[in-house]
Amino acid sequence: MSEDEIKHPLATLMKQKYGVTKQSSLRLNSDDSLFVVFRKIANYIYKNGEWNDQDYADAIKSYLENTDRGNTDKREIASIVKDPGGQQVLRTNRNTYTINYKDENSKKLYFILDQDNKSWSHQGDNYYKVYDPNVTWVIGNQNYTLGYGKLLNDLMQEWQSTKQEVPLDEFKAQLYRLTSHKYAKKIWQTQFQETALGNLSYQEFMAMTEPIVENEEDLLGKGPEELKRISRRFKASALQNNEQLAKQYLGRRVRFRSWQTAYEANQINRFIKNYLEKTYNIVRQQRYERDLDKQTHAKSWETKKNIDKATQQIMDRSSLHQYFSKIELDNDVDLKAFGYFEDEVKRLMSHMPLANDKNILRLRKLGNHRALGMYVPSLDTIVLEFRKQSEVRKDSSGDTVGISSFIHEYGHYLDYRLSKWPLSLENNFKRWIIE
Repeated sequence: MSEDEIKHPLATLMKQKYGVTKQSSLRLNSDDSLFVVFRKIANYIYKNGEWNDQDYADAIKSYLENTDRGNTDKREIASIVKDPGGQQVLRTNRNTYTINYKDENSKKLYFILDQDNKSWSHQGDNYYKVYDPNVTWVIGNQNYTLGYGKLLNDLMQEWQSTKQEVPLDEFKAQLYRLTSHKYAKKIWQTQFQETALGNLSYQEFMAMTEPIVENEEDLLGKGPEELKRISRRFKASALQNNEQLAKQYLGRRVRFRSWQTAYEANQINRFIKNYLEKTYNIVRQQRYERDLDKQTHAKSWETKKNIDKATQQIMDRSSLHQYFSKIELDNDVDLKAFGYFEDEVKRLMSHMPLANDKNILRLRKLGNHRALGMYVPSLDTIVLEFRKQSEVRKDSSGDTVGISSFIHEYGHYLDYRLSKWPLSLENNFKRWIIE
């Protein structure tokens, strides 16, 4: 990793994933549907990059291929180029791109990119000339097409890098819904929600249901695939503690295919939801890092020149140098309390993971920052609030020497240093992400 990647891993990650080079606000609401979240993040990507014609061509290619939109005959796209000639053919002043396929075919496909972003109500729509059906085109807003293309490309890579039970065509069908204006209305929100039926595993569904037959002998000699074609019903006992399933299926038929469709839809929606949450968490942590950088002016983090002799000796002789590249104490640090802190940290460090690179530990006043501790990735520094005992308000645990703050901030440090990207971006950590 380069020095810049080490200091700003999340900015590097966003650049590698989507080409994002800037930051702006991104706010998602708890009641936002998957469709709305996808659209908001796509627009965020567009707003925070510098894009050229090739970026738009690549995004259009991803937009078409990963949803099969405008490419229903499965032809492989060779290239997409900005084409003024297409403007003449379609009689438009909007940017027009020609899609070139690897096989020779007389059918011509164009993509109209609306740089004024006034075509949301037609986002992703397909058109053809009545008098020339060999000429077809797709229209899309510049901002959403760019953002969707970037998201779809990365999302597809993640999908294909994992073992998925769901057919790829089903996944692409959902990506089509996520990027088409037709599915923006509330009546389609159920398409992006998990269902109780789909949350059942195959084993659970088969155990909770029974085939509907007049005679048990009708089941004899039938293989697993034949049994799946027989309509089923939920056992009353299986629905006693499941109000949602009981309301929908008690006394009604349910086909195996209905369960399978619901199960696959849940798998897809859960995968996309986790992906978008991870992306949003990256943006939020970037904001956290940016706010830290604003607070930490260079002079505030330089070792002070007028350090007391006794304090300097403690700094130089500290046994914590085996864990940290540099130790700095303010003159206000209670040296007796630091001795206790030093012993406790050594005990803790003998049980904690160690990263390859040592970072800096500074103990000083943080009154202006309204925090008991901070880890600043760009400076690779842990800073702890550590005033004289008389100045520090004791908390309920009686911790006045910064041990709990140290553990918390050292955790942030390890988050950035034990892997290429922050471990807190993994699904297991998403509930604990920094607000």
